[in-house]
Amino acid sequence: MAERYTDWCILVDGKPIPSDGITAMDWLKVDTNRVVDLYETDDVSVSTVFCGIDQTFGIGDRPPEWFETLVRGGPLSWEIERYETIEQARKGHAAMVERVKGTA
Repeated sequence: MAERYTDWCILVDGKPIPSDGITAMDWLKVDTNRVVDLYETDDVSVSTVFCGIDQTFGIGDRPPEWFETLVRGGPLSWEIERYETIEQARKGHAAMVERVKGTA
């Protein structure tokens, strides 16, 4: 299992790197590298991004979840999946896009 971080991180070369909250929030405002992938149609968007903070918030005995895929619009609207690594996020994004296409 990957090392747990309870504080903010920035993304460097596809890996979460620990950072203080102010630096991370500034980075999240200006760095477009946080978008892993984006799929859009007229009715639906599927976005996968680096969140900057572990989405498990250290609760439970799970690996940290730094990346999130969110669907907006269509039958799967507000469907969310989260991932530990950028590789998982890329695969999860592709799988979610296929799910969205299958519900059209």
